Amino acid sequence: MSIPYRSTTTTLPDRTKAVVHSYSLTWDKATLWGNGGLANLGATVIEYLRSSGSCLAIQHEDLGVIVTPHRAGGNELTARVLCTDPACYTAAERDEQEFSLVPHPDAPTARAWATRRAAAGEWQLQVWRESIAHYYPGPAVPLRSPEDR
Repeated sequence: MSIPYRSTTTTLPDRTKAVVHSYSLTWDKATLWGNGGLANLGATVIEYLRSSGSCLAIQHEDLGVIVTPHRAGGNELTARVLCTDPACYTAAERDEQEFSLVPHPDAPTARAWATRRAAAGEWQLQVWRESIAHYYPGPAVPLRSPEDR
């Protein structure tokens, strides 16, 4: 059985420690088309990811949605978000250590997604940091890592 919500630690190309928060749902063909198709599944998986965590990235960042077709006609949709909150990283690292005997099969894919997302637009992380700072000013929001200073 697959665990729908997971957090995977990763290190981005600029050495930023990050977490990929993910949530996956799979619907068979009949359920998919009986419930509004891919658009509804996409909205549902995003809603579930947002309800799974309270970190700022999950709540405010644009979520990437990946569609994986299955042979029987169903689809798996995975919503992902890249997070640089140190508290999320610590929690995800603790969870990974606790379940180290059975690593989640999606972990390598989530890490590769994070690397591609960071490489495709380093500016996205900066925009995220600036928008969070705009809406939530104060010392609790890490605007820059120590290496950025």
